[in-house]
Amino acid sequence: MSQTQQSEKPRFRVAVCGGGITGLLLTIALSKYEDIEVQVYEAAESFKEIGAGVTIWGRAWSILSRLGLAHDLRQAEDIPSDGQNDPTLSFDLRKSDQPEEGFLWKALRLPYTCLYVHRAHFLDVLVKHLPEGVTNLRKRLITYSNQDSGSIELQFSDGTKATCDLLVGCDGIRSAVRKQMFEDEAVRQLQPELVKYVDPVFSGSFTYRAVFSMEVLKGREGEPHPSLNAPTIYCGKGKSVITYPIAGGSLCNFGALVTDVSAAGKEYGGPWVTESSAQELLDCYAGWEPKVQDLLKLIPPEKPVTKWVINQVHPLPFSVIDNVALVGDAAHAMTPYQGAGAAQGIEDAYVLAGLLGHPLTTLATLHLALKAYEHVRLPMGKHVLQQSKRQGWMVQQLSEYGDDFEVIGTAVDKAYDWVRGPDPHSELERALRWCYPNENATAQL
Repeated sequence: MSQTQQSEKPRFRVAVCGGGITGLLLTIALSKYEDIEVQVYEAAESFKEIGAGVTIWGRAWSILSRLGLAHDLRQAEDIPSDGQNDPTLSFDLRKSDQPEEGFLWKALRLPYTCLYVHRAHFLDVLVKHLPEGVTNLRKRLITYSNQDSGSIELQFSDGTKATCDLLVGCDGIRSAVRKQMFEDEAVRQLQPELVKYVDPVFSGSFTYRAVFSMEVLKGREGEPHPSLNAPTIYCGKGKSVITYPIAGGSLCNFGALVTDVSAAGKEYGGPWVTESSAQELLDCYAGWEPKVQDLLKLIPPEKPVTKWVINQVHPLPFSVIDNVALVGDAAHAMTPYQGAGAAQGIEDAYVLAGLLGHPLTTLATLHLALKAYEHVRLPMGKHVLQQSKRQGWMVQQLSEYGDDFEVIGTAVDKAYDWVRGPDPHSELERALRWCYPNENATAQL
């Protein structure tokens, strides 16, 4: 906590529930304002990220630059710091569900900056930039309650309590904040149907995840493997395999996705993560082209493969109630087909922090700032959620376009239209105009 915070009463106190990428980034952004007190509460005993690769779009990189994080992340990932040669979106899409050699049906090349980083490296950079005195580990939120004073009391599983003026749920797809928000509103609004937004639903897809060394792939005999030349999606009916480089190109992030359309939208009752085997993958992709078989053979047969259930949330009708807000996956957990989940959380955090940090935002106007955040960010998050799922079904030939690759290719291009929309800083400026229409309110971040 800064000296200013210690000597003066803050404008308001913010509790960030969840210490993943989105929660830590929001905490860092809010710590730029000395008259806002922020605390982050994480259920685990340390900050950690699940999974390996994460896509950071140029829109999100601009936020990292504004917050002074981009340089350290570039160093961690061995990405040139000048940004002059940052890669743009580039994926080769191949038809691969055939025993003979597959073929390239779409070279997806769009002018949007798109970098891939290791989740653990990203989290390490965020932890490094956290100010002292804001971290609270082993704090699993059980419930929150509004007090007569106007503050919010938080109750944690260890029996401790905390108070704040604003609670931000950055606690992911299984958000405890979202759960209570929609259960409470179902009762308050006499709309029991709102409880359907409490729990995530099955997207219909599973993914097998693995990481292996690019050197191993380079060491193969014969012509260079397609995954060495460009990020690649190997496509088939109801299945796909995606590969792209992370950790400065030294590692290959591998994901094999399998979809059952009939199961989409239902609750998944089993464990979300299980151990599988390389043999299960080989059986799943039996009859696929040699290039896919080459990738599968790189997975050590003695090492378990993690199999993940891909869940998502229903598109929410609201993400703010009173002084409680949902951010990131808590608001719009989505499928990974556009690699957009983490970046959407970063954009949420940036817009919310900019609104909260503005001098016109006080306890008296806090509700306006939160509604402005919802007005700008909720439609965007819902749109990207829907586009991501749609793209996955298109490349797996499960959409209304079937296997018409020419039509699918055009539709896939259009599915990324959101990337070239208003940048996050423009979104923040729009939110400020919506919140304070009679003031010359400009972003302070």
